[in-house]
Amino acid sequence: MTTKPDDKVDDQAVDVGLHDRFLKCLSKTFKAHTAHFELTSGCNLSCIYCAVSQPGYEPKAMSPKLAARLGAELNDMDFSEYLLNGHGETTIVRGWHSIVEPLLVSPAHCSLISNASRLFDPAEIDAIIKLRTLVISCDTFDHLLYCKLRRGGSLPSILRNIDAIRQRSRELNVQCPDLILSCVLGADNAPYLEEFILLARLIGIHSIQICSLTEYPVPPDASYRLLPLASLRVDELQSLRKLLADAQAEARPAINVQPGVFAAIDARLCQDALKCEVC
Repeated sequence: MTTKPDDKVDDQAVDVGLHDRFLKCLSKTFKAHTAHFELTSGCNLSCIYCAVSQPGYEPKAMSPKLAARLGAELNDMDFSEYLLNGHGETTIVRGWHSIVEPLLVSPAHCSLISNASRLFDPAEIDAIIKLRTLVISCDTFDHLLYCKLRRGGSLPSILRNIDAIRQRSRELNVQCPDLILSCVLGADNAPYLEEFILLARLIGIHSIQICSLTEYPVPPDASYRLLPLASLRVDELQSLRKLLADAQAEARPAINVQPGVFAAIDARLCQDALKCEVC
């Protein structure tokens, strides 16, 4: 565009025009893939190793009005995947299933992470069976240890919820969501891992995520701490590493191990090997 010295140019109009053309060009080049929708950072449990259990932690929640508006607007933005969780427990929000309904009925992949430690009501079950994936946070099937790790949680509720999800899926003749267990692995639940995998297979779990332990100070209201893998004996770590590798190879169910888990094991084994060389 050329102008004479006395021409008046609307800088704002030019900027808006450039901005619109830029967005059109960008939309042809890139496509937004995943949206994280966090209704709350609060939780109904107080897990021994979680930041939520730390003094001074202040959970926040999205206002119902804003949550409902965003749920509808996200559906119009053509994402490929919606992750209906953040740091907190989505299902403690009243009417959460109604808020995310526009996303559940969209063609996008919807997943939810939940501790599933309270019994879901029929309306919640009907929402959950519309998910592609339900990730259930559960570190062990040993009842006493589970209660120590996930204070306020309930293993029976998890199992009853899984049964209700499957039963409702059969009633409506729809595909059941992929059920995944997310397990934070430490020294105390590592000895139960083989049993955990076998039981997961028996109840039809699709896959297991083995997660690294992020250590926080022991909460002041707790007398128990989940120890890191490095506190295991060398022979225990060697057995654990083999178990994980064998379980990954067998893939019944599929086993996904965060790199930090193997890194922690290998660092401890390497440290011990160096000590032996020095000796």
